[in-house]
Amino acid sequence: MTQGLRISDAVFSVLLNQPKGQNLVWASRSCIGHKRTRSTNAGFWKDVVTQRLDRATRVWREGQNLAALASARSLNGPRAWEVDHLYLAEWDEEGGPRGGPVGQPDKQEDILRQLLDDLVQASLDKGAERVILRCPTESPVIAAVRHTGFFPYFTETLMEGLSGRRIGDVPEGETETVWSVRERLPQDTHGLFQLYSAATPQQVRVGMGFTLDHWRDCQGPQSARQWVLTHQDRIYGWAAVWSLTGASEAEILVHPDRPEGLPVLVNVVLAQQGPLLWRVPAHQETVRRQLLLRGFQEAAEFAVLVKTVSARKFSHAIAAVEA
Repeated sequence: MTQGLRISDAVFSVLLNQPKGQNLVWASRSCIGHKRTRSTNAGFWKDVVTQRLDRATRVWREGQNLAALASARSLNGPRAWEVDHLYLAEWDEEGGPRGGPVGQPDKQEDILRQLLDDLVQASLDKGAERVILRCPTESPVIAAVRHTGFFPYFTETLMEGLSGRRIGDVPEGETETVWSVRERLPQDTHGLFQLYSAATPQQVRVGMGFTLDHWRDCQGPQSARQWVLTHQDRIYGWAAVWSLTGASEAEILVHPDRPEGLPVLVNVVLAQQGPLLWRVPAHQETVRRQLLLRGFQEAAEFAVLVKTVSARKFSHAIAAVEA
């Protein structure tokens, strides 16, 4: 049976280096795949100790040991949550559940499914309408979590490189003079949602959300620096960069009818300093090719799975009765 995480668990977990094993999921915030750091785990335990309302955690105990842990946090709003920590002590990241004296493969898969079921329910109780999970495309976790209702909607490629002008840049010329790049403004939200709807395949929008509210809740941190690409006061592109530990992460959208605006926005992003990580969805093939020209390398590929749920309606009448 799964349980909630106690504050004392955080203390013992730091002292005993629990939970064992690697994090089986890749979070879109604060860490990306192999860029996980000690500060990432420290931030997680800080969330646990302070009992943040934007986090839900479930654990599986065997005696005093944490045999498994799953945790999720809200993204940019209460309707969208992401699983950012998933540990199973008897799970091989490449081969799946291991047999042995502690547990058998079937048992480990059952624990994983129950953990995620209870974690989704805990997120639902806090307003979630969709829960996102990322993991390597070859991970055996995918087959296991699909039994809990998660469905793979698309894949993303992690690109790594350095900011700055690189060999293969498109030279600045007359084509760039028709574009205007400025910082994002609060009143740009509706125009950016229209851009997202035009530049994103329907299959992806089914998972990430068709409505303005769902799209907004799935966005990255508010701390990101953002730009919009405009022509005659209409938004045709968007880019964002936010800081991680030791690097920055970027995202970009360009209207499919105006692909010539892509090099302009890429130049803006690459003007930032330092190492840069870029998550490129499979439907942004032109972005991937542009980054390869700029000297970026493909570091990893992972699947994005989403489980949609129905949010619980709050009733003042029922709340009064329950009180």
